[in-house]
Amino acid sequence: MRHRETSRLSDPHKMSYAGQVFLGPDNGRIDSAGLNYYGVCPEFTTVLFKPGDYIGLVCALLSLIPPAVLMMHLSAFLSRRTAQDLWFAGGQVMCEGSNFVLKRLMKQPRPQSPVLNMPEESYGMPSAHSQFMGFLVGYMVVQMYFSPHLPKWDRVFRISGMSLLAGLVGFARYYLYYHSPAQVAMGLTFGFLLGSLWFLVSVPLRKFGVVAWVVSLWPCRLLLIKDVDYNVREEYQSYVATVNKRKN
Repeated sequence: MRHRETSRLSDPHKMSYAGQVFLGPDNGRIDSAGLNYYGVCPEFTTVLFKPGDYIGLVCALLSLIPPAVLMMHLSAFLSRRTAQDLWFAGGQVMCEGSNFVLKRLMKQPRPQSPVLNMPEESYGMPSAHSQFMGFLVGYMVVQMYFSPHLPKWDRVFRISGMSLLAGLVGFARYYLYYHSPAQVAMGLTFGFLLGSLWFLVSVPLRKFGVVAWVVSLWPCRLLLIKDVDYNVREEYQSYVATVNKRKN
């Protein structure tokens, strides 16, 4: 894995990389004008913005939220080993796969930019970043509906915060000329529907014991995967009870 910073360009009208990550050999390159990029650089973690544009810098950082969220959920699964975290991660993989297919079915190009040239095979409908964030919001909305034990203000705060973040990421993709408003709206809407349905599918699977059966299989037992609802307060109360029991 390599990071490359190319913001020190002599021409202030050229583009710079913000948080570009290479997950393989460095075959990506910039042409003589400093505007084109292609190669093995993952589109999901490649963000270009104009040097000196501080709004563009903020938008570039906002564009890195989806891969950061993926890493957070991977860390959460490795530390908590819950079936819910694994189910959510599987949903995000499905979401990204569907975006890959939709882009190549619709073949709608990205919007023209006065400063950024995209490869001809780079499609923009729907926005992958927006779809990712829409999935998060949809999943959380349904999850909060099935979490009556949480205070109402807590549920409203979580949904509002995630919705605001999704809107900011969508705006960032539009501001940086990666997507048109329609592509962003399509991504948010389709992602929201996928996230909502993905959580709804898990409800009968847990109710009828399918999830319990899966976690009882030896691969899940080997990985210590459990089917529990993660709640910080309940976990803390369990910890306190265990400590008090040891003292007695």
